[in-house]
Order: sequence, then C-alpha cells, then structure tokens
Amino acid sequence: MKILIYGAGVIGSVYAARLYQTGCDITLLARDKHYERLKQNGIVIKNVLTGK
Repeated sequence: MKILIYGAGVIGSVYAARLYQTGCDITLLARDKHYERLKQNGIVIKNVLTGK
C-alpha cells in the first residue's frame, strides 16, 4: 500500500515510522528545516523515558 503523509512534524513522523514498519510504502511530505533534517538522518524516533 502506498501512503502519503502530509506533514513531517512529530505526529506525521511517528505515523510514517510505524506504517513503514508494517510494510507500507510511505512518502513523507516535508519542507525547509524538516526536509533537510530528514534528508540527512531519516526519521529518528526516541523514547523520552528510556532514551532508546
């Protein structure tokens, strides 16, 4: 399944990462600083409680 997520903020990034883990083909729409950060690092999800 192909999915476009419009917005690379916190919620959009979490949804994108989780859907990608289930095998979906994800396109994440981003701009400006978010775009540059995603281009360099990809999506990085960090648990605030554990630091992982």
